[in-house]
Amino acid sequence: MDIDSIVAEIKGTEDYIQKSTLINKLIHDKVVTLTKLSEMLEMKPAYVCHIMRLGKLPEIIIDGYYSHVMSVTHLYIIARLNTQEEMLQVYEKVLANGFTVLQTEELVREILYGIKTEKTRLTKAEIDNFSHSLTAIDEKIQAKVIQTRIRGKLIIDIKGSTTITTSLLKKFMKKLSE
Repeated sequence: MDIDSIVAEIKGTEDYIQKSTLINKLIHDKVVTLTKLSEMLEMKPAYVCHIMRLGKLPEIIIDGYYSHVMSVTHLYIIARLNTQEEMLQVYEKVLANGFTVLQTEELVREILYGIKTEKTRLTKAEIDNFSHSLTAIDEKIQAKVIQTRIRGKLIIDIKGSTTITTSLLKKFMKKLSE
């Protein structure tokens, strides 16, 4: 089969396991780059990678998909795991407990990052108050707070020369140690 006919077959099939097999074949056997293939398929490279990852799933999980005991979205999430043992462990829990996609995602996140999803987050008001308290030290200080399910990030941006930034950093450090 030539590349164009395989691409046409990928576009024509609704079977994601078949798509994964064909995409992996093109990437590994025909030496087509991911970027070129994603252009040919009119898909984003990240989505092509998600489909490719389905190829590493154990057969029993694929059988579960074909038996309609789980959705393709479950497969995408389980395929993020690093080992087949972890995949099988999650698959068994999904079947035994009837996990939704969200519950499956939380379980996989817990395995990958060792973090259990909790519902507590900073409110917009708390973030705004914190940013304002930093700006109160000096108007040149700006703060950005980013909070995801697996990490929190605080970015403090101070604009100015090294003389100005050194002075402000010392003020900031003094304020933190109080």
